[in-house]
Amino acid sequence: MGKVLVAGDSFGEFAGYHNHFTSSGYSEPQVGTGKASDSTHHYGWANKVNFKHWCELLAEDIGYEAVTHAVGGSGISSNSYIAMQQILTGKYDVCVYFVSHHERTIGCRTLNAKDWTTNVLPNIAFEEGSLDQAYDPKEHDLYKFYKYHYHRNGNEINKPVITHLNTQDVNNERNTELLLNIHEITSDDLTYLRCKPAYSFIHDSITGVLGLKALCDAKGITTVFASCFSGGVMDAINNMGIHIKHFPFYEVESEHGFDVRHDFPSHYNQKEHDLIYKKFKESYPEFFKLYKQKD
Repeated sequence: MGKVLVAGDSFGEFAGYHNHFTSSGYSEPQVGTGKASDSTHHYGWANKVNFKHWCELLAEDIGYEAVTHAVGGSGISSNSYIAMQQILTGKYDVCVYFVSHHERTIGCRTLNAKDWTTNVLPNIAFEEGSLDQAYDPKEHDLYKFYKYHYHRNGNEINKPVITHLNTQDVNNERNTELLLNIHEITSDDLTYLRCKPAYSFIHDSITGVLGLKALCDAKGITTVFASCFSGGVMDAINNMGIHIKHFPFYEVESEHGFDVRHDFPSHYNQKEHDLIYKKFKESYPEFFKLYKQKD
């Protein structure tokens, strides 16, 4: 059976908050607090909601299995890395990649200079081998623990190794010290965001997408770039003269009068996934012709 890799940000998570961490065996599906319902919009976690993601519907239609390695809250630099890691070490026929927002980035959560020298520097300055070994998940599993997922090992809560950051969380007059605490943003995180060159947010995102596209092409993997936000990275790439078709699924929201559900895995319920998948089939008739021919 063929496999569909689903990667990118939280729009690619499946019911039960299945994502990169659960698919990799790093953690069990997340269990939230509060009751799940089809209409709730308060910030609880609708872990009990059951649905088939539109990517699962796609996989079913072509007789494949859908596997998610999406990471909620992640930016393109980090989640394209995970997607490339999977393609290099697994066997996939199709990749559906949810293109996140360019204002998201990632930082280390090391405690001091010695910790950085011991645990991080060896993953930069390889003494043996070639640089592509950074994509080996068996050797480099720094993504097991991060600030949104405090995974338990017995009674112990593992401290985060990395943190996903979003400039939108801090560039707001309402972001008082209390709100920054809610986002778990530290003074080191703020220093990193302020010191990171402005162009690098955009450039890291564009090169992350182009690197993933080049790798998929080299491996003969059909790629669908699903744009999560309007006026985003895929539009920029096409404006540069690099013509890559993408699926702006957010347009289905305005067409049918619904919005993202922040307390839902993937942000959509079953009816909304059905509508998005209907739009996908209308937008990508050549996709189904290709896989019918393969069958």
